[in-house]
Amino acid sequence: MKKVIPILLLFFSLLFIDKVQAQGSCPQIVYSSFTITANSFNPCQKRISFDYIPTVEEKRMGLLVTNGTTTLLSECVDVTKKRIEEPSYSYTSGIFTACNTSGLTITITPYNGASCAGLACGPAAVYLAGATLPVSLTSFTANREYNKVNLQWQTDIEINSQGFAIEKKYEDDWKQIAFINSQANAGNSNAKLNYQYKDNNNNKGITQYRIRMEDMSGDHHYSEVRAVKGENQVDKTSIFPVPSTDGKVTVLFGSNETRNISL
Repeated sequence: MKKVIPILLLFFSLLFIDKVQAQGSCPQIVYSSFTITANSFNPCQKRISFDYIPTVEEKRMGLLVTNGTTTLLSECVDVTKKRIEEPSYSYTSGIFTACNTSGLTITITPYNGASCAGLACGPAAVYLAGATLPVSLTSFTANREYNKVNLQWQTDIEINSQGFAIEKKYEDDWKQIAFINSQANAGNSNAKLNYQYKDNNNNKGITQYRIRMEDMSGDHHYSEVRAVKGENQVDKTSIFPVPSTDGKVTVLFGSNETRNISL
């Protein structure tokens, strides 16, 4: 009688869209299918599984799993299309050992030809274990300098990052005023990166700013809103919007003095 060994599924979300847009005849990864599976009897033994949309031409996908500078798994997968009627195929890797997934970096790269030694035909999918967002902001500030507003922000994680759209609120609408490209190499970084943008602003009232963080797949998410007073505006406490449509208001203090607040 065959012994059935159950496995424990550990699901991790790749921080991209469901299907990366192929460049030419490059194979596509179905990101929602990406999983890491651990053997329930030995949780340190793991495999990686994902679906892909193959191509008619000969292609390969390189699968690389590392922990720091240590390579845990390196495979070159044949993803050439076999039958035209099959919309997608599944792949499960060999076993690698990783008792803790928090330090893992998993890279899946599509290649032209019959090996993984040539040029990539599309962007690599990079998964940094433990990351919860494609871009992690550690700070975002907006400060008036005469007739300009200095916007500064810092990231400590960027995954598949395209860049940052600076948005400014005009009356009730947000409008993009600039776009700053990501400094991360190929859109991926786990080092601190600093950004800055200066906006010409002689507005006499309150101005609100936010950052739309975009990845290479077109997905995005927003930073918190920052507000600055108008040029030569007297220091005082401001509350806006009034009335509030969603029950939320922003309180902007005129200085950093200690004060008592009653709600």
